[in-house]
Amino acid sequence: LLHKYKNRVLMIVKGGCAVNCRYCFRRHFPYQENKSGKQAWSQCIEYMAEKPELNEVIFSGGDPLMAKDDEIHWLLEHIAKIPHIKRLRIHSRLPVVIPARITDELCQLLKASRLQIILVTHIN
Repeated sequence: LLHKYKNRVLMIVKGGCAVNCRYCFRRHFPYQENKSGKQAWSQCIEYMAEKPELNEVIFSGGDPLMAKDDEIHWLLEHIAKIPHIKRLRIHSRLPVVIPARITDELCQLLKASRLQIILVTHIN
């Protein structure tokens, strides 16, 4: 979890990615050390809950849409319980390289959240 700016945090949801972009500045990031899963995510969520100045969470990675729908659901459910979090940005390249990942089920999952969801699609 990176808290560089006062009102937002960046959460590395998954270390994996579907592509190997030559411009990727995280290509040498030690993803193996970045534990993903409910235990690690719970620690991040506890941190967010303790910081009332936060209003935005950014899902990044790797690629956060490499997470399964049930994992995304779990994250959304727990983050939405934090009253001062209003917005979730999901930065992903999967809509471009694996468009089949954007299923009706995923769309409904995102739509059902009280959070304002913004999908930032990385095109290049």
